[in-house]
Amino acid sequence: TAIGLMPIYGLLSVPVLAPIVIGLGFLAALIVAQYRSDEPLAPIREALNSFMVMGLVISTIGGGVFITSVSILSEVRRPLTDSALALGLSFWPQLLGVTIAAALFGLVIRTRALFPLILSGLAAILAGPGMLLAGAMTGDIWFSVALFVIGFGAGATVSPGLLVAAVSMPVSLLAGVIAIIELARAVGNFMAAPILIDASRIVYASASLQEPGAALALSILLAITGAGVLLSLVLFFTARNSLPKAEFEPWISDGKPAFDSPPLFARLRG
Repeated sequence: TAIGLMPIYGLLSVPVLAPIVIGLGFLAALIVAQYRSDEPLAPIREALNSFMVMGLVISTIGGGVFITSVSILSEVRRPLTDSALALGLSFWPQLLGVTIAAALFGLVIRTRALFPLILSGLAAILAGPGMLLAGAMTGDIWFSVALFVIGFGAGATVSPGLLVAAVSMPVSLLAGVIAIIELARAVGNFMAAPILIDASRIVYASASLQEPGAALALSILLAITGAGVLLSLVLFFTARNSLPKAEFEPWISDGKPAFDSPPLFARLRG
């Protein structure tokens, strides 16, 4: 509701802010209640470990960069294209990047190379918005390269991150925890772009998102992404000092976690 009303009333209006605040409040209350409950539908407390949280963070920022960059660039490049079809087709490099990342994911899913692939995806979701800020928003060749990099980054982080999160917990906990994870992830991913775009319009007092406003939105997106990447690296290096390999057979047959994932910040605790 709030996202639909934002183009009419604006981000700072009561009809928009009230549903956002109330909705986020209910979501936070749900997560806290499930965490503290003795018989939760989503046993968050039992599922918490380093790789589970890391996978959630990685998949969220990967999806957020992909969706938000598409939304911002669509606003900027719409006046430069002849039709909506031409605008949509100009994003083809993202599909190519996602496809290549998906193929690599299939090749390394059972090996220790899974985490290096994810690391390359984290680098890509930082590099893509950085390239756009450096001047690739309106050019053709560098625009395509930046889109490819963002597509590859999303393909190497979203599904691999969700896989790491899912198989790091016992199968018995999976359904409820993944449901609440996907709810929170969807809220964050699909709210980020409209809020950043409207906030940039307000800053530059413009009815449309022009290049300076897009640069501001991308800068904020890049800062948030950088914080997420840093958190992911901290979670990994405070959990393990070597590359793990997923053991899917015990996870499928006995319901045991496929990754031996320590508790949060285990190496710092000694």
